[in-house]
Amino acid sequence: MRDNGLPGYILSASDLMVAAEQLPGKPVTYEHKGIGAACDWVDRGGHAYTSESVIDGLRAAAGTELLRSPVGVITGAWRSWGGDWLCAFAVDPDRLPRLCAMIESGGLAGLSLSHIHNHGGGGLPQALEVSLCTTPARPGCYVAAGPFAAPGRVAVYKARTCAAPYPEPTRPHTVMASSAPAAAAPAAAPADPAPSMESALGSLSGPHRELISAAFDDMASKLDASTAQNTKLSSRYEQIERATAVDKKLLKSQLETFLSQLSPATKQQYNLSLDACNEGLCEAEDAQVMRRSLDRLLMCCNRELMGRVAGGAAAVPAPDTKRKRDDADVGAAPETFEPSAGAGPASALRAALSAFN
Repeated sequence: MRDNGLPGYILSASDLMVAAEQLPGKPVTYEHKGIGAACDWVDRGGHAYTSESVIDGLRAAAGTELLRSPVGVITGAWRSWGGDWLCAFAVDPDRLPRLCAMIESGGLAGLSLSHIHNHGGGGLPQALEVSLCTTPARPGCYVAAGPFAAPGRVAVYKARTCAAPYPEPTRPHTVMASSAPAAAAPAAAPADPAPSMESALGSLSGPHRELISAAFDDMASKLDASTAQNTKLSSRYEQIERATAVDKKLLKSQLETFLSQLSPATKQQYNLSLDACNEGLCEAEDAQVMRRSLDRLLMCCNRELMGRVAGGAAAVPAPDTKRKRDDADVGAAPETFEPSAGAGPASALRAALSAFN
């Protein structure tokens, strides 16, 4: 393992082997948060430094701070074909989606091993945790691969690293720890200057330049047409959004008018409060939720209409805010309520609202 110049970080080949055997089941933390308090908790309780005791100590010290509790767990550790020490770990993407995105993007790609010496182990190291960090204290300790969609993919990756050297990632040497000495990098050959557009076009013949120019003109015209189409679609989308907002306001107004003509007992029976109707019809995006809300409205309408047909003038009176109807305005009550042929639930609801008005 390479030296970072700080005492306490260097592990011999035998130390690395002992630490690797202890790693499966150990917690993964974020920037070593909470590990000091977890060690204090383990010492105060007189516990041995096991995976369970370290995890319990982290959780006890974290309280409600999510990033001070374990963010993952080590699932395996091994030595590769080239002498590098690697470990596999699992983090729940549903619980910590932002953390997983930082790991995948390389913003949180460093790995740091915490261990202690001389704690009832005869001077051997005791691994505590592996922490995700931005800049590891030991040089060259980074996330090497992943994420893997299934545990079986980890096993395949492990087999490959144990059978032959694996290709270097784009980041600096990406292993957790290595007992192999770092080889001196060969001197880089001077890079050729990047060609300019003028020099690239100057190397072509006249007909070839004309062909490329025509192709660029065609691409530019297609890009302009695509931009104009996107602008048109964006404008149309904004119009639809504004129209939808107006439709929602109209529907809320009609619902308020409809509910004002129902008795409190009827509204409670069918769960037709104004908030419930707005949530189930105006704001809902799930078609099933809207259908159930519409079903309740239709059942309520049928009940009210049948009650008014049976009771005549004894039906629920209109609110005082409505104008008083003259006798000439009042026709004979219909014997039955039937929606027109082919009418859907929306048409039936509008017909019911018209009957109330």
